[in-house]
Amino acid sequence: MEKSLLVTLTTTELRSLIAEVVGDQLSQVVHTPTDSTESPTLLSRLQVAALFGVSKTTIDKWRRFRILPPEVKIASRVFLQGTDYGTCKTTAAEP
Repeated sequence: MEKSLLVTLTTTELRSLIAEVVGDQLSQVVHTPTDSTESPTLLSRLQVAALFGVSKTTIDKWRRFRILPPEVKIASRVFLQGTDYGTCKTTAAEP
């Protein structure tokens, strides 16, 4: 059986309690800003294929089905951002 608890708070007390809890939660979530001058690491399709242990054709299929993060096109060449593959590698490996 659940116990009910009735608490009487003033509006000011409730606001300060909410502000304290939200502030604590936000301080855990907020990350330090990264240096925006860093350029992202770009990997070719061949490098990404080697990373996953698959062929370039498989990488092209994954791009078409949007399994991989969006690509960057420079002239006629296709590059993929190297920073996005930590989570992508684990989801692609799952059966």
